[in-house]
Amino acid sequence: MNIDVCSNHPNHPSAGTSHDALLSFQLLSPEKLRATEAINIYRARSLAEQIKSQGVWSVPLLIEKNHFIVMDGHHRLWSALQLGLQQVPCFLTDYDNPHLRLTSWAGQKELTPEDVMTAGLTGELLAYKTTRHLLLKTIDIPHYSIADLQQGLTHD
Repeated sequence: MNIDVCSNHPNHPSAGTSHDALLSFQLLSPEKLRATEAINIYRARSLAEQIKSQGVWSVPLLIEKNHFIVMDGHHRLWSALQLGLQQVPCFLTDYDNPHLRLTSWAGQKELTPEDVMTAGLTGELLAYKTTRHLLLKTIDIPHYSIADLQQGLTHD
């Protein structure tokens, strides 16, 4: 995900509220989220160790807001589940967001939002690094301690 960060806050003051009509921030249970593509398990394990050692979650997942489909953050989702997090920071949006771009990695077929949605709804995952979602908007990215996310800060 390409997010232009303008500042980082230890606990975002607008958790659960809309940044604008097209993008909202919420803490969600990772169990609710639906993956759309396979992961590289070695990369995922390394990321989980990095997050654990830093003790801070710094990059929210990008989630389709109606069906909780993961647009970006499959390795982070796996890490959240392995670390036993009750909640994970997420930006929620949909494909009507004019700041969102769906592309594929070099040399791969052109993808549609329907391809991603189908993978998320059926569980028939796309190959590793098939989709690339770019969010072309400046966003304040909240940081949360792993301990707080393991305990759960709020009910979602």
